[in-house]
This record gives sequence, structure tokens and C-alpha cells, in this order.
Amino acid sequence: MEKVCHTLSVIFILVTSISAMHTYASVPAKVPIHFDSDHLPDGWGSSLYIFILPVAAVFIFIMFYFLGRKPHIHRYPVKVTAENAPVLYRLSRLMAAVMGVEITLLLAVITLEFGVETAGHPFSIVPVIISLILVAVSPILFIIAMWRRR
Repeated sequence: MEKVCHTLSVIFILVTSISAMHTYASVPAKVPIHFDSDHLPDGWGSSLYIFILPVAAVFIFIMFYFLGRKPHIHRYPVKVTAENAPVLYRLSRLMAAVMGVEITLLLAVITLEFGVETAGHPFSIVPVIISLILVAVSPILFIIAMWRRR
């Protein structure tokens, strides 16, 4: 399952990067980098800002990838014993991989929505909210699973 998560993360990084390159080719030198509650731009920056999210996605993937390789250094909600260590370590590695997928997905969604907005179409906050909910809920589910295996 971890390999599937890593593969999905790489796919989302590619989507983020391709979307950023496609958007960069068609935007002016100054682009909106922040929007108010009415979806109107209220902050402007260089068109190079579009590449911050793909770079962040790569950094986050690498961080979670290597974090998942060292489950013995993670903090756990229960006492780690010789009996429960294999299960807790497996859950912790999987949680790191899933978090990597969810965050790279979130960055891909934001990059795609930015491309949609710069093309003159309305920005939809719904995919961003769904991605944020996933990022918030999954660690709680993993902590509950670890708690049950104490």
C-alpha cells in the first residue's frame, strides 16, 4: 500500500508541475497570488509564483517518504512494546505515505484551480475544502487505529 501511495504522490507532483508549466505559458508577468472572499484578486506577484506549489509538493513528498522510513523515531499515542511495535510501525509508515498523497493532492488541486482562475473561469473552493478535510481526518483515523492496537 505504501508503494501505491508513493506512486500516487509522484503522479500528483507531475500533475502539479505540468499544470504550473501550462499555466505559466499563458499568464502575464504579474498574477494574482491571493483572493478575497468574493474570489477577487487582492494580492499580486510574479508569474514565477506558480512554481512554488510544485516545489513544495516535491519537498513534502521527500519529507514524508523519508519520515516513513524511520517509524522508530515517530511519536505514538500508545506505549510501544515488543508485541505491538510491528503493527504500530506499519501503521505509522502508512500514515506518512497517506499524508504525502493527501498533501500532494491538495497542492495539485490548488495549482489546477489557479490555472482555471487565470484562464478566466470561476475558482471553485469545493475541491480545496475536500482535500483539506482529507488531510485533517486521516491522521485522526490512524491514531484511533493505533490506539486500538495498544
